[in-house]
Amino acid sequence: MTSKKLLFLTTQLPFPPESGGVIKSFHLLQYFCLHHEVALGTLLKNDDKNVQSTLLTKVSLADYIGVEIVSERNAVNYLKSVLVGKTLNEFRNFSSEFRVKIETQLIDTDLVFVDHFEMFQYIPNNYSGKVVFHEHNAEWLLWERFSKIEENPIKSFLLRFESKRIRKKEIEFVNRSNITFASPNDKNQLQKNGAEEQKLEETYHLGNDSLLELPNPNYSTLPNDIIFMGTLSWEANVDGLLYFLADIFPIILTINPDIKLNIVGRKPDYRLLEAAEKHAKNIVFHGFIDNIEDVFKLGRVFILPLRFGSGMKVKCLDALYSGIPVVTSSIGAEGIELIHDKHAFISDQPSHFSTLVLELLSNPEKWKMMSEEGRALAKKKYTWQSHLQHIGTKLNSIF
Repeated sequence: MTSKKLLFLTTQLPFPPESGGVIKSFHLLQYFCLHHEVALGTLLKNDDKNVQSTLLTKVSLADYIGVEIVSERNAVNYLKSVLVGKTLNEFRNFSSEFRVKIETQLIDTDLVFVDHFEMFQYIPNNYSGKVVFHEHNAEWLLWERFSKIEENPIKSFLLRFESKRIRKKEIEFVNRSNITFASPNDKNQLQKNGAEEQKLEETYHLGNDSLLELPNPNYSTLPNDIIFMGTLSWEANVDGLLYFLADIFPIILTINPDIKLNIVGRKPDYRLLEAAEKHAKNIVFHGFIDNIEDVFKLGRVFILPLRFGSGMKVKCLDALYSGIPVVTSSIGAEGIELIHDKHAFISDQPSHFSTLVLELLSNPEKWKMMSEEGRALAKKKYTWQSHLQHIGTKLNSIF
């Protein structure tokens, strides 16, 4: 098939591939550049402008549109978003300059790949080309779940209100697309809420599957400690760790006061630093670790105690790839075909969660079984090569 002109629209520069969403976007962009004539349209945030030249050496682009944007998540912007009829995330990711440039690019584009919900606002209603919508998360579901654990009644109300606004837009975008890719759990939720079933295709949000090439880890050579890795400013991660530190870690320390919790990630939220002071000798903040292999040498158990979120959790897959057993919540396990007590431990109850962590730390036979089973599942189901080929086949089917 003759290569087509594809516009890849995304919320932030897909480089460096260090966090879950960026890892997926970078792999997709690389793959598309091998098979199509690709233009990248991206908003530039934080340090993106400093690394955009490096990205351009990693992929072969036909065109590139990058526009800097700064818009905080605050009450003023929330009110403005309501007044102009955009969701908060759309408002924060809107640029008039970017819109003009994208509309010009669309004149000579066969297919637009909309990477993230917020970018669909740049597709005019009268656009006649093909549109593929890539959902990293069912965004409204994340806000709805957040509202249910928020103790402040005013904030909880606003979160529910925003969730309803997002849900309306997300369903509209799915139904306007030719194909929407969503994780298995999000696909089901979108369909239940009015998305057209024939538009929905399953996708997986994968991580660093090169970890599968490493030798199997050895229980006896690893520290008898716990690992968490993630973006430490992302509210779902912050909430999950605060929950762990308040309700689970103290139980673990009662049984084994020498255990350390290794937290890997940039710029931890101030609430995490404050909460960690209660167990200062047992908590180590490592910052960002360049070599992901080194992350999984820090302990015997990887924890993922999330209380809200959506989509698939890349950090869970990274632990499975590495062979480090996982103890996770049901939210953390979503979208991955984990069987409790085989591929991972899954619990939403604090005392049970702590018991499962302690069992893996002290039981080398159980640890080895779960390490091998989790790694085998990841190798069988969740690798980039087969998944990207699946996406490519689906794209070709609509041309």
